[in-house]
Amino acid sequence: CFIGDTYLRAGDANTANTLYTDVLKKWPDDPQTIFAKAGQAKIYAHLALYEDSNEVIDEIFTDYTDNPSIAEAIFGIGDDYLTLGNTERRKTYIEQKLGDGFIYNMPGLSKEARNLYSKAKDVFEKLVDKQYDSVYTGQAEFWVGEAYNTLGLYQEAIQTYTTFVDKWPNFEISWIAQDRIIKIYYRMLLIDKNMTESESDEMLLNAYKKLVDRFPDCPIAEEAKRSVESYTKEIQQKGELK
Repeated sequence: CFIGDTYLRAGDANTANTLYTDVLKKWPDDPQTIFAKAGQAKIYAHLALYEDSNEVIDEIFTDYTDNPSIAEAIFGIGDDYLTLGNTERRKTYIEQKLGDGFIYNMPGLSKEARNLYSKAKDVFEKLVDKQYDSVYTGQAEFWVGEAYNTLGLYQEAIQTYTTFVDKWPNFEISWIAQDRIIKIYYRMLLIDKNMTESESDEMLLNAYKKLVDRFPDCPIAEEAKRSVESYTKEIQQKGELK
């Protein structure tokens, strides 16, 4: 199965398909064949045959219900869509202008890249909805948030990250989800001109507090503590001026 994945990543879908099919025929009852079936869904994704890919995913949910590796197999399909989206994204660069006339290029988000990220999100959401008792379920929820964030759907991203942090607080990447929320808040402040300064200060203070309280040993905890102190002081000073 995993040799087939190697060929697929190298762009040889035909050889990959031959290997996956061979595994399914020779060892139909082996639990590991679920990865060959998942490989077929990946092939369809690489060929942009998305409906066919979805059909295989549905077959996996139906035919491998009790397979202990089902969450891992489905996660792998979503991860493949993400990889395809990242590859597509790097093909398009957007010129960004900064102060002093400085110009740099950054990856853009073409229509096809958006489509692939959306497909990845859909696969991960299907996995999350099943609520398998697996670390891959938690990882999938995080990547749903990442997909929303990449697509610019910030409210949905915040909601997903928040659910992930509350549901999976002991994951190594949980603090990253909370940090993502903070970064989105800063981004939204540039967009939402109706939000008052006091509202934004309160929102950011609470987000930083949650990061410090939940993840006191994370790499950015000290920086977050300073932000809590700064926003607390700023809010208090503004309150005194009223």
